[in-house]
Amino acid sequence: MSAIQDISVGIGRAVRGGAAALLALLVLSPGAATANPQAAPQAQAVQAQAVQAQAVQAQAVQAQAVQAQAVQAQAVQLAQNDPPPPGYQRRQEAQGQSGAQAPAAPSYHWIRNRWKPEQFLHVERPRLEAGPIERGWWSAMWTIERVPGTNFVRLHNRWKPDQFLHIEHGALQSGPIERGWHSAMWTLEPADANSHRIRNRWKSDQFIHVEFGRVAAGPIERGWWSAMWYFPRP
Repeated sequence: MSAIQDISVGIGRAVRGGAAALLALLVLSPGAATANPQAAPQAQAVQAQAVQAQAVQAQAVQAQAVQAQAVQAQAVQLAQNDPPPPGYQRRQEAQGQSGAQAPAAPSYHWIRNRWKPEQFLHVERPRLEAGPIERGWWSAMWTIERVPGTNFVRLHNRWKPDQFLHIEHGALQSGPIERGWHSAMWTLEPADANSHRIRNRWKSDQFIHVEFGRVAAGPIERGWWSAMWYFPRP
């Protein structure tokens, strides 16, 4: 039983006890009203006040209970909206079970270069680019979607939800894919405490970089900052 229910029960018992004692006095002393004509109206007034007090108390307890439920619901909502771990979109997956899994709300990230920190991957223009952006561009926001049952991810654009990063046709591009394409799956390999290399599953020697000016996928040297990326939240 909650503290609110304890208070409500205690007050209710007290009020009902007072009313019962008053009625018992009236029943056991039938001559009281005759001896004092004002006794009956006074008793009725006291009883009415007791009933009113009980009703007011019940309303207060009910209001407190509703408020407590609202606070608890808000706390649950905030817990559900906590940011997921960096690098992955939170999902509820049941290991070893089949059937559809309901994903959590998308978590959006920028993909920002370490070597040229003013450069972000975006599709604001017809082709994929790395360059300066405006903060509100959905074209520069991506979801990092884990491929079920693997450690690979797909990089999915927010503005154009049919577009994913892939190298199916050779060069790095953003566009529609088939779900089974390994060319559209990537690993995020830690380069240091904060940045990652983005490595292709299909061609494991290819990493996304800007070493030669434009964004591309290809072989790299391990020390290239141009092939290291941050994933900050907008």
